[in-house]
Amino acid sequence: MRSVLRSEPYIGRVWRIVEGQHLMSTMALVDSLQEQRLLEDILERSKPAVPTECQHLHYLMAAPFRFGLYPVDSQFRRGCG
Repeated sequence: MRSVLRSEPYIGRVWRIVEGQHLMSTMALVDSLQEQRLLEDILERSKPAVPTECQHLHYLMAAPFRFGLYPVDSQFRRGCG
């Protein structure tokens, strides 16, 4: 098994820093904050629903589960094919 797939328990404080690119990228497509909010709502509704068993998770943690299994292997996960 590749070392990237191995894991060990960790106890300690962890910080995750993410950049909210969705605000800047969609704002370039609209003329106002109201239109930007509408566009974000439309985009969110177009995505698959978060599975029931993942709805308690923070949206950044739940996001990968809403898209189902990946069809092919990648560097970070096994595919379903």
